[in-house]
Order: sequence, then C-alpha cells, then structure tokens
Amino acid sequence: MPVLSPTSLPSPTTPSPTPIQISILTSPSQKTSPTVLPPTVENGCISPVVKLAYPIGVPRGDPAQSSERIPPPVPWQAITDLPAQGRISSMVLRNDHEIWITLGTFDQILRFDTDNKEWKKYTAINDGKISVDYLIVSPDQTLWGTQENFKNKAGDSWLSKYNDKTKEFEFVKDQKGLLAYGEYTPDRFPPSVVFDQTGILWTIAQQQTRFTPPLQWDVSLISLDPISLIAEKHYLGITEPAVQLRALAVAPDGSIWTVQSYKQQRLLQYVPKTNEVRSFRSFPELHFEDFGNENLGNSNFLFFDQSNHLWVDDRGWFEFTDIGPIWNQIIRSPVFITDQGSDDSIYTWSRPFTMYQSTDGTYWFQSSRGMVRLNPQNAEWCLFTNDRSPIVEDSQHNLWMVAFGKLYKYHLEP
Repeated sequence: MPVLSPTSLPSPTTPSPTPIQISILTSPSQKTSPTVLPPTVENGCISPVVKLAYPIGVPRGDPAQSSERIPPPVPWQAITDLPAQGRISSMVLRNDHEIWITLGTFDQILRFDTDNKEWKKYTAINDGKISVDYLIVSPDQTLWGTQENFKNKAGDSWLSKYNDKTKEFEFVKDQKGLLAYGEYTPDRFPPSVVFDQTGILWTIAQQQTRFTPPLQWDVSLISLDPISLIAEKHYLGITEPAVQLRALAVAPDGSIWTVQSYKQQRLLQYVPKTNEVRSFRSFPELHFEDFGNENLGNSNFLFFDQSNHLWVDDRGWFEFTDIGPIWNQIIRSPVFITDQGSDDSIYTWSRPFTMYQSTDGTYWFQSSRGMVRLNPQNAEWCLFTNDRSPIVEDSQHNLWMVAFGKLYKYHLEP
C-alpha cells in the first residue's frame, strides 16, 4: 500500500477569510404582499386561490386574486335586472312562478313573476319598521318570514307570515306565547326553520334561564301547527347547561335531525310520532371515527339528498343501511379556500352556507367565494361565479339565481 510522504502533501496555506452572510428573517407582517392577479377561468370554472398548499399564520394583506366580477357562464342566461341592489339574504320559489327575494343590505322584499316578467316591492311589518330578512315556503305554498330586529314590544314575534289579502307580512302569535318577545327566540339569524311533510313548522329556539354568570339558556326543539297556532317544546334528553343545537333537516320518514354542540358533538334524531330520541356519537354501528375528527358543532346545515343521504356541510354524508348509518367522508375541494381570511391568517378553508340538489342530481353550494357546482358522477367541483345566492328550481326544470344584481335562469335539459 503506498504511503504518502510529508513532501507529497500540499503546503499549508492561510485560508482567505470567508465573508459572513447574514439573512434577516422578517416577521409575517413584514412580508411583501402577493401580486394581485385576476382569477383564471377554464371551461367555465374559476381557478382555486391555491391548489397544492397554503401557509398558516400569514396575516391578511392584499388578496392573491382580484375581485373582478365573473358572472355565471352559459348556459346561465341573464333575464332581468333587480329593481334594487344588495346582498341576497334569502330566495324562495312560491306557486311555481313567484320568486321572492330579501335584500339584507337595504331591508327590501322583492317578488318576480316568471310568467309576466314583472317585479314588485313589498313592505315588511308595521309599514317597514320591522324588516323580514329570511323567507321560507311551507308545503301549502304559504310564505313565512323571520326577522331579527323584532324586539320592540312584548307580544311581537321573530316569526311572520305573508297575508295574501293585505299584501303584507304579519307577526305570528302562537297560543302559548312561546315564540313571543322575551320567550323562545333563535340563537342565531337566519334561524333554522323547516317544514315537515304534514306542514308542521320546526325550529330551534332558546330562552335565557340564568342572568348571572354563568349564564344559562334552555335550548329546545319547537314545533308550530300553522292551523291551530299551537307551539310545543320537544324533549331531546339534553342536560348540559351550555349546549347548542345547530342546523335542522327533515328526513323522508318525517323524523327531525339536528346537531348538538357542547363538549362532545352528537347527531340527534327525533321521531315526532313516538317522541323517540336517538343519539349518534361514536358508537360501533357508525363506521367512522369521531366524524373524521370534524367539529360538528360548527355545522352550517344538514341536507337530505335524493338518495336519502344526510349531508353535514361539505364534510360528508350518512348512508343509512341495514347495518346502521355509514359515514362517507368527503374529499374536500380547494375551491372553498379563500384568501379573504382573518387578520391572523389570510387563507381560510371555509365551509359552504347552503346546499341544494337539482332534479338532474347536481349539487349546488353557496360559499364565501361564490357558487359551487358538484357533479357527483365525475366528482368535479366547479366555482362558476364569484357572487352568490340561493338556487331554486321550478316545475319546468328551470334553475334561478341572482348574481351581481341580475336574475339568471338555467334550463336543465331532460
């Protein structure tokens, strides 16, 4: 083995001093704002703000995308301009040809007749002193409203009904006074209000029972018979002092479903015929773990689709089988990621507000970024406009929505 002699080694030299490179790490608030780019649209779908990943904890600055208006694409058609502008707080279809709209910004109620293409404006309650901000239609096509700023005197109610003779909304006063001022009122607006197949109204309401810390409320499931105006409380077996009930849905079998929020989240089923209450939490017959570690207490809505699946936001759905409910976890879409988050973080993976399924099976979501379409056949999510409103469908399979002050129609081909 050859051995290196000392003379074969390179002569030692004094190394040149290497300049020290200092990198200054700035705090997130000192970072340069991202370049604001217009959103790209491909095949009628607006691109997500991010596709692969997004940073957590970066304070809100300039958005990554501009607020350029993108209306619904063809085959949506603009039919008419709204006679007033403002954020759509609710939109319902009545008698198959009346589209009723509430504008939350200016407390206005609009009606559009799809037959004669005419608009009408309506006053609310007490010549407009009490505004109706959310509309619901019962199975017999009666128009109902809710109003948040009703607390002006005893006897007034947060629930109202449209009088076809006087052309005005009137307070609904039940016989027991459960819905009156100072009694049971919704814990949030718009409230959770649904009608079952027999025309009974169901809602979640609360009454404060303790006025010194710790404050306490009695949160109840309440029904109202529209004919007799008898309101009833229904016992759900809730004993926790700070519980909340979020969202309501009526199953095809007439049972009422809601989400209980407290230290542990539970899905509750109430059967009116038997007064039976079932609690779904983490028991064996549910083939999932803690709802995929989701916080059900923050749910925006429950929705039964045409396949009798119970959706919980865009988190997933329950499939009811002979072996019990099976939870199907949704692979979420980045179209719901917004760059209009909080001061602490510019990016937020938000939840949609409402959901609807049209007769062709397509799902429609109303979100903070705009309107999202889901094709369940190919799992394609599409953000098709960056404005939002509810979607309604008439008997001729026309879909209706509002975007940027215009009423749009989309005819579903059979």
